[in-house]
Order: sequence, then C-alpha cells, then structure tokens
Amino acid sequence: MNVEELTRLIGGYWASRAVLTAVELDVPTLIQRGAETPEALAKASGVNARGLDALLPVLLNFGLIENNGAGLRLTETGRLLSREQPGNLVGFLRHQLNLWHKWNRLTEAVRSGLPVEAPFDVESFILAMEQGKGAPARNYFTGLDLSGVRRVLDLGGGPGTFAAGFAELLPEADVTLFDHPEVLAIARTRLPASLMASSRFHLLPGDFTRDSIGTDYDLIWVSAIIHSYGPGETLALLNICRHALAKGGRLVVRDFLLKADGSGHPFAALFALNMLVNTTGGKVYRVDEIRGLLKQAGFGSVEIIPSLENAWLVVAKKE
Repeated sequence: MNVEELTRLIGGYWASRAVLTAVELDVPTLIQRGAETPEALAKASGVNARGLDALLPVLLNFGLIENNGAGLRLTETGRLLSREQPGNLVGFLRHQLNLWHKWNRLTEAVRSGLPVEAPFDVESFILAMEQGKGAPARNYFTGLDLSGVRRVLDLGGGPGTFAAGFAELLPEADVTLFDHPEVLAIARTRLPASLMASSRFHLLPGDFTRDSIGTDYDLIWVSAIIHSYGPGETLALLNICRHALAKGGRLVVRDFLLKADGSGHPFAALFALNMLVNTTGGKVYRVDEIRGLLKQAGFGSVEIIPSLENAWLVVAKKE
C-alpha cells in the first residue's frame, strides 16, 4: 500500500458517513415521494437548507441522485436508499448507522476489551442479514454435498433467507427455521406466502442456549452465528448441534475465518473489531481454532471450503 492509497483508505469514512446521513434524514425517500427541489426537500425533512446544500452534491457526484433541470430524481442505485422502493437496502443501511455509533468509540473498546453500550435495533439487524447478501441464497451452498438431505435446520436464521434457499434447492426436504419469536415475526413478513403455507416448512421459536432445537436433522446450517460468541459458548453450541444431528448428519458453519497467524481477508480482520465493539466474547475464529472446537465437540471429519462474501463453509460430520 502506497501513501496515496493509505490516505484514501483513512478518509474513506467521509463517503460512507455522507450516504448514511442521507438515509438517516430520509432524504432519498422524500425525493421519491415528490420533494423535487432543495426547497421542497428542506421543508419536507425539516433539515436546514445550508446542510442540504452541502449534502446533495455528494449524492449527485456519487450517482445516487440526478438533476436534469426537471427536479431531483433518484437514480436506479439511489432508489435502493428509499423506503418507498421495493427491494430497498434501508434495513441494512440503518444497521450500519447503529454500528457507526459503536465504531465511533472503537479506541475505548480496544483499550478496555469491552463492548460499546448503545441501543440495539432488532429489526434493522435482521433486515441487514437479508439485504446485505449480494447473491441468491442457493449460491451460498455451492460446494456442499446435499445428497441424502431430507431434514434441514437453519439455526438462528433470522429472516429465513437461507431456509428459503434450502427449501427451493431441496424440494422434497423438510426445512426448519429456528430463532427468537420476535425474529420469526419479522421472517413471516419477508418470506413468500407459498413457502409459509407449505407443510414441509416450519418455524421453531426459541433460544438455542436453553430451548430444544429438535433432533434427527441431516444438515444443520449455522451462518454468521459463532462469531458472536467466545470459545466456551461456541463449544456448547457445537455440542447442541451434534446431539441434534442424525448419525452421519453434517453441521455446516458459514462464517468469516482467519489463518492461524491472523492473516486472511481484510474484511474478516475488520469484522473482528466489529465483534469487539458489539459483544462480550465474540471474535473471528482462526481456522485451527474452529477445527479444534469441532473435534472437542466430538465431530469426525472437518472440511473447509470457500463461500461468498469473503466467508468460508466449515463442514463437520457426525460419525
């Protein structure tokens, strides 16, 4: 990395904060609703005209809005920032706003080793799990051997994106989505009605630290879960999963991983800091650590294969 790249990296927060501020003030939504001039936008939003005069050119130069003389318009990408747009990314972006307040105190968290206390918005977090994915759910299963899989559990599956993907990919399989009741309430509003009406698709409410997750599954999918927990809690979760699997069943852990020396993808390294500011014991595991925990939990063979979004699939078999 040269000096120019370093300075660009360090100043990168300017761009992200500007877009997040636009979302926080609901500027894209108001434009899509018809606030087509800076004056109309200032009135609709209650935002100072001088502030908008500084913010709008940023959105214009990023290609999120345009002004062709007929008034402000959202571009195709800009519409993803509007709550009025089907398939928008507002949940994901509002989750990023929540994280911003925590990351702003990163130095404090590194110094103390403790998370940053801040309000937590469950809905934006769950929507971010769905909206942050750049590919259809079934694409994340590439490389998995799904032969013989008749019962699937998506553990802590949030909005059910992966559960729906399994139901599509395995039309004869029973698929169960397990999560907290308030999370499943959100999932019900996001999943297709045809899937919700299917006799082979099930919602199982509970907390896996204290409630039964069911038994005799051929495959348990655990995506973006273990990074929230320390080694002791993760080992307990892996034990729960092993007991819930049928003989010969497979546990698939999808998560960000680092090599033994801490190297790997830069996002995985940054995500470790995200766990620092958000959790009491969460971390990004090294490959050797997750292998060791799976062996401690009594699993047999362990295979690690690449997935999407800089993550890995760790496939462990119950002998």
